[in-house]
Amino acid sequence: MKNSPVRMKKIKEMVEIAREDTPWIWGIHPKSLALSHEWYTNVFPHAMANNTLKYKRIDAKLRAQKQQEWNQPVLWPLVLLVLFMLFMSYPLYRAYQSRQRAVIKGDN
Repeated sequence: MKNSPVRMKKIKEMVEIAREDTPWIWGIHPKSLALSHEWYTNVFPHAMANNTLKYKRIDAKLRAQKQQEWNQPVLWPLVLLVLFMLFMSYPLYRAYQSRQRAVIKGDN
């Protein structure tokens, strides 16, 4: 369309539709988000201050308990690695024994 009053009317209609359908897009309602553990308290995000460290609390007993729950060792990869190494070293052992037998016989 050429620049005309009809075109301007359509543009205004489209802008009004966008404003009605997407009120959050214009940045009027900022959101703030903070993720924390349950042993970390007094965490309230806001946009006014970043110096709130002195108000935050850590429950040391609950933190230690959760660390014990979360940090259990996973041993199956280590066992799998050892079995793999044993499995892969068997052909080397067989080749070594074969070579030793050949050397002893003098087939060199």
